[in-house]
Amino acid sequence: MSDRKALRWAHSLPGAIVLMAPFDLLASLAMDIYLPVVSAMPQALGTSPALIQLTLSLYMLVLGLGQLIFGPLSDRIGVTAGAADGRAVVHAGVVRAGRV
Repeated sequence: MSDRKALRWAHSLPGAIVLMAPFDLLASLAMDIYLPVVSAMPQALGTSPALIQLTLSLYMLVLGLGQLIFGPLSDRIGVTAGAADGRAVVHAGVVRAGRV
């Protein structure tokens, strides 16, 4: 066994729901915003409906893979360090987008 101190969740169940619900809602909101325009996208983008539908499948796949990868990673390195790294990636993307 490891002599590393066992980690315990410091929040109550209602507190955990309040902390995690926004992430679940954002994933659902993204899908709700995207779905109404799926029928118009093939014509607007000059592609096939099958390719547009593939983007929906890829979204769900990447969403699930992200949870499988970043959940344990966050447990290992800590939420604060993971959030700091995430902010750095977002800031780099914003700077990059501003230069394009």
